Amino acid sequence: MNYKKSLCSALLLATLFGTTVPVFVSANETTTSTTTSEAVTTESTTGLPVPTTELTENTTTIEAIVSSTEVSKTEEATTQESQARTKDDAVAELENSGILEAIIGKDDQYRINNTTVHPYRSVVHLEMRYGNDYYVGTGTLIAPNTIITVAHNVFNQSTGKWADSVVATPAQNGTVAPYGRFSSTTYYIMRGYKTEGEVTPSNYDIAIIKLNQNVPSSIGSLSISTSINRGERVQIPGYPAHSSAKQGYMYTSFGQIDDLNTKLIGHLVDAEGGNSGSPILNANNQIVGVHSSGHYTSGIYGDYNFGTRIDDQAINLINHATNNGDGSLDIASNKETTTGKTYRLYNPGVRRHIFTQNLDEAQVLTTRGWQFEGLSFRTVSNGTPVYRM
Repeated sequence: MNYKKSLCSALLLATLFGTTVPVFVSANETTTSTTTSEAVTTESTTGLPVPTTELTENTTTIEAIVSSTEVSKTEEATTQESQARTKDDAVAELENSGILEAIIGKDDQYRINNTTVHPYRSVVHLEMRYGNDYYVGTGTLIAPNTIITVAHNVFNQSTGKWADSVVATPAQNGTVAPYGRFSSTTYYIMRGYKTEGEVTPSNYDIAIIKLNQNVPSSIGSLSISTSINRGERVQIPGYPAHSSAKQGYMYTSFGQIDDLNTKLIGHLVDAEGGNSGSPILNANNQIVGVHSSGHYTSGIYGDYNFGTRIDDQAINLINHATNNGDGSLDIASNKETTTGKTYRLYNPGVRRHIFTQNLDEAQVLTTRGWQFEGLSFRTVSNGTPVYRM
């Protein structure tokens, strides 16, 4: 089995839709299915040295973070033999890549020795299985059975495949799982992440994982906030996986918000592959975003790392997952109903309707002049098959 980190700057070439298949409809009913795709490419960027700023009053003090009983410097950690699960081929791949994917200047990540204290006990190590391949990432508990992370942890754009399963370990510390391990096979993402093509950073790189059971109440969860300002001091705890010395251990790093728009956070905080999905925490330990991508070559976005911002769409995603919703025009799930429902769209320019059973297609068409009119009818399980050319 191959074992790989979840790349924060992973390839994002999307396989948008499946092939056209027959459905059975009752008399006087028709249905449709088709394919549409469009790829958008962007350049990646490199980071600048982190400016020195004082911590705000309510932020966990840097002295507490680096105390001998709580944390150790990266340099000290690298002298210790890793107790994380050994996957020699993956370690060699990461160490030979030559990419410290999102380290800005020198490595200022600090190891959290006691992972069972607030807010770190709510940060979870994620292991995603895709067939025989395993990837690692980070998430955060926002409810006893709900984790927020990035979409590229649970959906592979290049293959169009969902993760087969996820194992979440709250407060993992090497090989120690102080609260146990929890599995999931249910995930929710923004549908735009499936349909946008190759975009880094993505406006839609956020996901919700629903666990198969609740975690112990003693762990607790972190709240979310849509309030964030340029220049604000934040920290990003998580599970970097660039080297064998770090794998399986929790690290954190502090920095500031360098830029903002309605969807993205540009930050100056060290992170690596494996940190994908790490919470971006404000001074009150509220989640204001999730770390999604790191840039290490000059490009159009500037010189910082990126996270997906908590906004109204993210809150809608959380609520949809909390209510175990089916697929919608804006939200996709690996458990959504994909057959039996036929949707109608209308284009006022050409004054035509189109029918489809593919919500991915419907979402793309709404960006091209078509108006989504919702569910038109449901097909039956037998009868005459109808195809659309």
